[in-house]
Amino acid sequence: MRDASALWSVGYASSAELVDAACDLLVTGHDGPNLSMLAGVAARVLAGALEPLDLATWAHTAFGHGTPALAEHLVELDDVYDTLEYTDMTEQDLNIEILGEARRIVGPHPFVEA
Repeated sequence: MRDASALWSVGYASSAELVDAACDLLVTGHDGPNLSMLAGVAARVLAGALEPLDLATWAHTAFGHGTPALAEHLVELDDVYDTLEYTDMTEQDLNIEILGEARRIVGPHPFVEA
């Protein structure tokens, strides 16, 4: 997963390839709880059961900085919430970006409209 994350972070792998690597890890039993929880929280946000901020805050709490690329941008977006008044972004802009991250994490899912 670290290799796939590193390749994704420098543009040599697509987000789809990163998700495939994460799925391969899940299938083989590696890092299952963390990846499963991240996907589960992302799916709940996409289903409207949680607010986008909940996903960013959860990722920041669960993974922190220096986390795998799959969650790192969410951690950074949680930081943006704390300093929103000093940026040119609105809360709606931030929510849209978090929803995009949630879609990237979940990928095509039969129970979630992306």
